[in-house]
Amino acid sequence: MGATLLIMAAGMGSRYGGNKQVDGLGPNGEILMEYSIHDAIRAGFDRVVFIIKPEMEQAMLEHNVPAWFIDSCKKIKYMFTKGHAVAYVTMALRIAWYKVHRPAAYYCAYYTVRADCFDASILGGSLESIRARYKEMEENSKDLTQKDKDLMIIMELVIEMLCRGIRLAPVDLYQSDATKFQVVNDKLIRMPFNALPGLGEAAAQSIVDAREQSPFISIEDLRNRTKISASLIDLLREGGCLGNLPESNQTTLFSF
Repeated sequence: MGATLLIMAAGMGSRYGGNKQVDGLGPNGEILMEYSIHDAIRAGFDRVVFIIKPEMEQAMLEHNVPAWFIDSCKKIKYMFTKGHAVAYVTMALRIAWYKVHRPAAYYCAYYTVRADCFDASILGGSLESIRARYKEMEENSKDLTQKDKDLMIIMELVIEMLCRGIRLAPVDLYQSDATKFQVVNDKLIRMPFNALPGLGEAAAQSIVDAREQSPFISIEDLRNRTKISASLIDLLREGGCLGNLPESNQTTLFSF
């Protein structure tokens, strides 16, 4: 059985600001779909399916797309946007199944994809504290930034999750991943390092890489080996990640 390339080119191009499918990109005016088909053929695909709108042909003509390419689109396969809708519905059904039957995995995936909007200092709190913060933000909706609005969407999902009996475990120096939320069990999800506000992916990965080499013997050791700043050390301390880790590598008689 051969491989089929599915090109979903029925979008309105609202974010792009035009018909990105037929805008010339190459040195000789080659369009995006030409590159897609060319690479697909080189990779071994023997069939191409287009999901496009009927009026796309007129847009191609207006953008001086060669007649041979338009004819090829008609000969290969032509589908209306119903196929696009079916693809979205099928994907939605799959996501819904996981939300109902594998909720911990669903929430993990959702939070990981939107980790840049996640704030452990707020979302790692109790159900009551999150609800109170949400109500406060809702009452001041006119002053909210886009980041605040994105956070509120995640807050709604965290509230839902907590009501279903699933909790968030705090960021842990030795258990947390750099960027991925992890299922501990059916009722517990571990937050990653980058869930802490201000701790980026590079710093998070440096902590994970360093701990894989050997355990940290002190906060001084942690900072020296990961090269993270003092402000990030304070962030880890405030998040409860450092536990009883001593400040310095030096020991005294009172340490024994």
